[in-house]
Amino acid sequence: MTMLTILATDLDGTLIGNDLALKNLNDQLLRLIKNNNLKLVYVTGRSPKLFEELKKSKGLLEPYALITAVGTEIYVKGTRLAHWPNISDWDKEFIKSILSNYKELEEQPQSEQREYKISYFYKGNPVFVDEIRKTLGSNYEVVYSGNLYLDVLPSGINKGTAIEFLFNFWQLPKTSV
Repeated sequence: MTMLTILATDLDGTLIGNDLALKNLNDQLLRLIKNNNLKLVYVTGRSPKLFEELKKSKGLLEPYALITAVGTEIYVKGTRLAHWPNISDWDKEFIKSILSNYKELEEQPQSEQREYKISYFYKGNPVFVDEIRKTLGSNYEVVYSGNLYLDVLPSGINKGTAIEFLFNFWQLPKTSV
């Protein structure tokens, strides 16, 4: 009996980059998916809209689950899980008011502003990001990626905790991921 495996992979800078390799990988993954041996999970900082654009342009397979917005949203078979994340003390307007004092930050487009994610563009010294972390405190996660994208999330909510939530949701051992 073959054990069900979850392949959870980031997209930008991980899965995306070599179109021929991606096509070959897709062929192999399709066989596993068709035999019910694999659940494919994409994990991205992108919004669902930007993910769909990437999926179409790069020929990505349809995932069984999709983790978007740096882990703040989970979709299974296209339907968003309403009980993730379970946050009660997220004050988006408070965070935005604090960060409005930082002229170095440029808000990302509205499509990238999500219920539990505030997103900015920032090009500059990473020490500045540490200053923002100190200013916001431990109730928030500040994720800086690609030397350009700065996201503020509720504490404890990120790509890793979203993956962990999924294997618990599916009642699968961590060794399946």
